[in-house]
Amino acid sequence: MKYNHKDIEGSRREFLFEIPVEEVKKTLDKVYKEINNTVLIPGFRKGKAPREILEKYHGGEAMERAARNMVGDSYSQALKESDTVPMGLPQISDVQFTDGKEASYKAVVDVRPEVDLLGYDKIKVKKKYANIKEEDVGRYISMLQDAHAQFKTIEGRPAKLGDYIICDVSCESDGKPVYEEKKSIWLSMNKEQSLPELVDGLTGAEMGEAKEIPATLPQDKKRVVFTIKVNAIKEKELPEINDDFVKAIGPYENLAAFKESTKGDLLHKKENEAMTELKNQIYDQLLKSARFIAPQGLVDEEVDRLIKEATEGLKKNNVNKDDIEKRINEFRDKFKTEAVKRVKLYFILDEIAKLEGIEVTDREVEEALSLLAQQSNTTPEKVRKHYADNNILGYLKNQIKESKITQILLSKVKISDAKD
Repeated sequence: MKYNHKDIEGSRREFLFEIPVEEVKKTLDKVYKEINNTVLIPGFRKGKAPREILEKYHGGEAMERAARNMVGDSYSQALKESDTVPMGLPQISDVQFTDGKEASYKAVVDVRPEVDLLGYDKIKVKKKYANIKEEDVGRYISMLQDAHAQFKTIEGRPAKLGDYIICDVSCESDGKPVYEEKKSIWLSMNKEQSLPELVDGLTGAEMGEAKEIPATLPQDKKRVVFTIKVNAIKEKELPEINDDFVKAIGPYENLAAFKESTKGDLLHKKENEAMTELKNQIYDQLLKSARFIAPQGLVDEEVDRLIKEATEGLKKNNVNKDDIEKRINEFRDKFKTEAVKRVKLYFILDEIAKLEGIEVTDREVEEALSLLAQQSNTTPEKVRKHYADNNILGYLKNQIKESKITQILLSKVKISDAKD
């Protein structure tokens, strides 16, 4: 076997292979022997059929299997000899494989890039000052009050701003359905929560009335017509915030104790947000300082994954299939920069892990599984089975590894305080 290779754009390596005719013959002979020992051909005992008979009945299978074996063996040998670290499977093309002739093919594979990191102990970041004010506690209590609201059915008056309408909804564009008809859904008479055209069109509507309301869909600016039948009108009643209320929702002695506990919870949340923002500052500087090209194949895979997430979100919002398909190319352009960033960050953090000798032990994985089990009120065995069955145990290990890398970085970068 002969081959040569060269590095090409996008952290990829291209191999060109030439397989001598002797190796082609040797590979085919071996495959035909395997086939002869496994198949039954009328008139012959297993393993005793002549070569010409095997070629007649199993020639295509033999050529395909031999080519596959030839590519696999030669490619593996070339990786080892050239010290190539592949990132994923190769793209095989230009395969020329004929009995009695020299064979050839091309393989292109993503390779691990050379990551040249500047000293990350020179990075300077600013940490936001975590502080909770009385109005923050007040906003949280208002949200809690809203979550425990009761809804009273209103009779004898039409719908007005602030109400909630239980209704049947259908939507058409140019006479064709945009969504499947929805029965008995809740619609808020609040322009910040619902389409303003719907709120305006339903103001003054009576129970039992059906209305056709033109509107523009925000996601794609499509003009549609909603048909809405009002089944009921509801009015929100907020509970009074007092000692009895907080005792009913948790182990609090009184309203003052609840406020103090809430302040601590909000402060903890804000501190976590400050740490996340700090981590992102570090990552951004690492990305700016790193000089290498992300492997194109991995970037493409990440783009596809981001597109899948986005399209699944649109499906949950009842956007029809045709409209989703029209946006695929838009998504591909939109997510390319983010995909490059994520792939490069993976290699940067992995390089830091190597430099710092960071590894993930089996014990750390078990501790993480136990914590997840505790949070989910289940057993570690069930959590492990879930991760194994869905092939995401590696993802959990990467999360643990990233957390350890982040702790190392936080101990080495220069952090100064920044007031809000």
